[in-house]
Amino acid sequence: MRPLQLARFLRALRWMVRRPGWLLVTGLGLTAALSLLFYGTLNTGDGVPNAALNLGTSMLGALITVAVIGPIIRYVQEGTVREHGRLDYTWFSDQVTDATQQVQILTTFSNVLDHPATDRFLRGLRTALSREAQVRILLLNPTSLAADLRQQELAGGHVRLSVQREIMRNLRRLAPFAAELGERDRTRFEVRLYDASASITLYRWDDRALVSFLPIGRFSEFGAQLEVTMRSPLGEFIEQRFEELWDDRATVTMTDFLHLGVTLVEEDHTARHVLARYVEHEQVCYVVHSEVLAAMARRPPSLRAFLRGDPSVLHDLVIVDGQDPELHGALDTAFVEKYDVHAHSFVGLLPVPA
Repeated sequence: MRPLQLARFLRALRWMVRRPGWLLVTGLGLTAALSLLFYGTLNTGDGVPNAALNLGTSMLGALITVAVIGPIIRYVQEGTVREHGRLDYTWFSDQVTDATQQVQILTTFSNVLDHPATDRFLRGLRTALSREAQVRILLLNPTSLAADLRQQELAGGHVRLSVQREIMRNLRRLAPFAAELGERDRTRFEVRLYDASASITLYRWDDRALVSFLPIGRFSEFGAQLEVTMRSPLGEFIEQRFEELWDDRATVTMTDFLHLGVTLVEEDHTARHVLARYVEHEQVCYVVHSEVLAAMARRPPSLRAFLRGDPSVLHDLVIVDGQDPELHGALDTAFVEKYDVHAHSFVGLLPVPA
């Protein structure tokens, strides 16, 4: 038995064990069948003992076929497609809990990260990671043109929400989750932001997945979901699309999107590296970080900075506070949209002319 088949077999057993009603009915049927077999075996001859033996044998065979083999076949078989009326967040969280190899999500933003079942889903991710499953999540980059396009598509159906704001809510839930993971689990968990029109959604656990298409004017999670095996033609197509977006050069990691690597340097070649929260305005990065402000407070004349580990382009540092209300207001609005908190002072990083 191949590893994937073994995983499906074990998942089928867990499915059966988790259902007390199924266990009760199966137990009663098994008790009745064994009682008839026991009675027929101890009492020889024709008549009632023989009928009991035959009936017990038939019941046992039917019980094994219907209650045991049936669910196992349903979970082991490949190539089938089942339709779900909508994305059941609790049900999907349970599938994630059982995952042993990988979990993948591809969507614009997901209500599974902003729902009463979210805690259950995150616990499922922890369990999957503890089994050494690889977890990869792709969300739409909220600053991309594709996000603006999806906003227009939803507005056509009179959906009153901000796509950018919902994506940021997802990231604010995933970032602390990633920070709390142990070192080993953190290497198997990654979130990236893609900058393209995907047109599809994917919620995958091991070799099965729920697949849907982005409808105009409403959420994909509230529409039909196709449960497919990843070895089917549709599954292979979706997997290829996922990998293309994951490896695309325009795709950025959640860490790089939320934090900017800033290296402070002076003439004596001393350097200090920090990860700062930031926003961009008119192609200039503005960071919020206490160490950057503290370095500027010492007023070293030679203080410069370079970004993302690239020393070829140096930047001057300029403080933006309430004395420039128009710029500060624009920066604070963008900062609240991104991090859901206000900032009192920003430090602009202006490229030094070559």
